[in-house]
Amino acid sequence: MLGGSLQSCLTTSAEGLEGAIRWSSARRPARLLNTFVKRIGDRLGERLRGLGQPWEIVCFVWVPTVVLGFGLWYALRAKNALGDFPIFRAASKAVLHGHSPYVAADPSALANFDKFVYPPAAAFLLSPLAIVPVGLAKILVFALGVATALLALRLLGVRDWRCYGVAAVSAPVMNSLAIGALTSFLLLGAALTWRYRDRPMLAGSVASVTSVVKLFLWPLGLWLLVTRRVRATAAFCVVGVVAVVAGWAAIGFAGFRTYPHLLRVLSHLETGVSYSPVALLQLSSSVAAAVSAVLVITVVLAVALAARGADGDRRSFAVAVIGSLVATPVLWLHYFALLLIPIALYRPRLSGLWFAPLVLWVTPETHSGGSVWRIALALAILAFVAARSLGGSVRVRAVDRSRRLGAVAAAGRR
Repeated sequence: MLGGSLQSCLTTSAEGLEGAIRWSSARRPARLLNTFVKRIGDRLGERLRGLGQPWEIVCFVWVPTVVLGFGLWYALRAKNALGDFPIFRAASKAVLHGHSPYVAADPSALANFDKFVYPPAAAFLLSPLAIVPVGLAKILVFALGVATALLALRLLGVRDWRCYGVAAVSAPVMNSLAIGALTSFLLLGAALTWRYRDRPMLAGSVASVTSVVKLFLWPLGLWLLVTRRVRATAAFCVVGVVAVVAGWAAIGFAGFRTYPHLLRVLSHLETGVSYSPVALLQLSSSVAAAVSAVLVITVVLAVALAARGADGDRRSFAVAVIGSLVATPVLWLHYFALLLIPIALYRPRLSGLWFAPLVLWVTPETHSGGSVWRIALALAILAFVAARSLGGSVRVRAVDRSRRLGAVAAAGRR
């Protein structure tokens, strides 16, 4: 009897031990996961505490994160969000099948600003978004828009983490994200041109593709020329011609002859409701064309003159970007995101200038609607950024000149 009891006790103990082992084994992955998450949380907390004060983390990390998260939610849920996305998607599908993405160059067909008007090469560049499901494509458009804008700042030499938060919630960047525009990608293209300016083929090719996608960025090619980057300028021209010709050839040059007329009709329709200087003056078509020509000539001279002397590369590049906004007859709100380039070049750390684009939240619409005060406000922000960024360059240039004159005078006295 004693032996039977002992055997029963041992059996029960073995079963209990086996169950405990099984329970422990089942719980081990959960404990490991909890430990891993805790360590990640602790390290993230340490990194955030090391970044700055709690109010800085709230203002420059959590607020932008919440705003961007809401923007993504709205883009996926709202019916009219990402308005440019279906335009690009339909155009990409058309060119992939060898069809023309254009409508007739007629004011009634273009009046709603919902037709594809870019060169065919732009549609081919966006074609990957036409072959994935719509929901996934929308997420990619939004996520890539955020990533390209932040990457552009990195390439421009911005290392102050607070600048990224301010830029992400600026009105032009958020407007670009909200409608699915290409401006963040243009910002990246311009930043790549600057970052790799000493690599001729890369700089020229990127600048060319950027200018082909949005023609108003032609001053990037001018900048390569006036800063005597001959090989980069040659690459700019060759890649541009190839991209334009190849794009049109792929659709059998459908719409090629009428494309200039389409752009003229579109400019006539859109100029008055944009934020451009021509829109502010509210001129007739013929006078507006003359003013636009004067602005183009002014930009050419300004870029060429800015390239002279010390710091000419940076100063001329900033003038080229600002000049592209001044000279274009059609200037939408999200184009002002390009002002982050001169700000980043001359204020790589957080300063009051980084908050200037936030003022444009006063007029958050893509179109000005022809409102004089909205246009004046936007152009005032452009002028302020130009003066504050380039003004520092002029002061540095004056100091350098006085130092050189002082050195020459001292050498003469010897």
